[in-house]
Amino acid sequence: MALYATIVAMKRPIEAKVDDLIKLLNVAIDKNDRAVRAYYCRAMLFKRSGRLEASISDFRSVVENDPKHTDALRELRLHEMRRSKTPSKHPGRKLTPSKPPNKPTSRPPSNPPGRSAAKKEGDGGVLSGLGKLFKR
Repeated sequence: MALYATIVAMKRPIEAKVDDLIKLLNVAIDKNDRAVRAYYCRAMLFKRSGRLEASISDFRSVVENDPKHTDALRELRLHEMRRSKTPSKHPGRKLTPSKPPNKPTSRPPSNPPGRSAAKKEGDGGVLSGLGKLFKR
């Protein structure tokens, strides 16, 4: 049932069909309350129809039944990140923009510490060491 609902949801994004698919998934979940695919599909349909709290609840159910379900974990992380970015609704509190990090104005030295500016005699660079590997 969950696979059927997923395929139909991909083909037809009509809201009336979404409600029918959610009812179908409710039946599947009633038959097996550990049906990870049914929970995940229903959560995605809830998200599509704008029922965010119901979708988050289903994503949590997916993670409870399958802790390694990467898509559900990603959706929960995104929800937490978006929720933390929304400004609080305290009337007396002013939001101040944060300063950008200080950028160094000078360029780094061309010769890193520990290397001399003059090459040693016989130092052919990195590739000169490869000749020793291929000699027999």
